[in-house]
This record gives sequence, structure tokens and C-alpha cells, in this order.
Amino acid sequence: MEDIAARAGVTKRTLYYYFRSKDDLIAACLDKLGEVERDRFASVLSPSAGSLEARVRSLFATLARDVRDPRWKGCCFARAAGELAGLPGHPGILAARKHRQAFEAWLRRVLAAEGLAEPAVLSRRFLLLLDGAIVQGFLHHDPEYVLEAGEMATLLFRHRFSSESAPVVPAP
Repeated sequence: MEDIAARAGVTKRTLYYYFRSKDDLIAACLDKLGEVERDRFASVLSPSAGSLEARVRSLFATLARDVRDPRWKGCCFARAAGELAGLPGHPGILAARKHRQAFEAWLRRVLAAEGLAEPAVLSRRFLLLLDGAIVQGFLHHDPEYVLEAGEMATLLFRHRFSSESAPVVPAP
């Protein structure tokens, strides 16, 4: 906490005035990063940015650019959850879970507004593709994994979830 206070240009006492512990500071950082990430995705998936297929491709192309950067470290929420896996009630784990739940709910609303059938199922499957792309991109720093996941996501929208397709049976 001393290092953090020094870099922030405040006293350690001031830091503890706003955050009870380092754990609470981690959670606050993750909460703020969650807002930034949702805003970033909202701008890429905005209906004014073209067709849904074009927006999905753009989202994965943006992620592919991130993956090309050797300094890119993947998803901070997944990294925090992995680092704190043995502490299920840790504020960092709770913040990561809260972010993912909020992101999935937001995505479900976006897809429902597009008139897609089964937006809850679709948002979950989309997130699985996105998370897989992020992990593979992080491990390999190869944007082709990300772009391939983007193609799979466009296929989901095009074939599985159009309003004319057969209803999807939710998993038990």
C-alpha cells in the first residue's frame, strides 16, 4: 500500500481513508475497469456502427489488434479470478463476477433489441466464444484465434438465432 500511495501522490493514511484494505482497492479497480470495458464494447456494438454482423466482426478485430501487442496481458477479470481462486469470497472475485454478470445482462439487452430469438442463450454462447478468443489470444498472441472466434460468433447470429430458425432448447 505504501508503493501505491507514493505513486498516487497521497499518504498511506489517505489511501486507507478511501479503501479499508488492499483487497477493497483491488475490487474498486476492477469495478472501474468493468465500466471502461462495457463502454468500449458499447461503442463497438452500437447500432449506429452498421449491421450486427459488421459490429461483431469489428469487436473481434479490435480484440485481435490488442492480441498483436506483446504487452497485452489478456482479461484482467479472468486473471484476478485465477489469482484469487482459493478465496471465493474475496472482493476481487466478487467484483470480477459482478462485472461478468453485468456484461452478460447488457449483452442480452443488446441482442434482444436486435430482435434475435433466445437472447439469453445467445449472450451466454457469445461470451463463451469471446472468453475463448481472449484466452487463446493471450496464450499464443496470435490474432487468428480471435478472428476465427469472431467468424463463429457471426455464424451464431446468422444461423442459430434468427427469428425464423427453430427454437433453441436451453441446457438443463
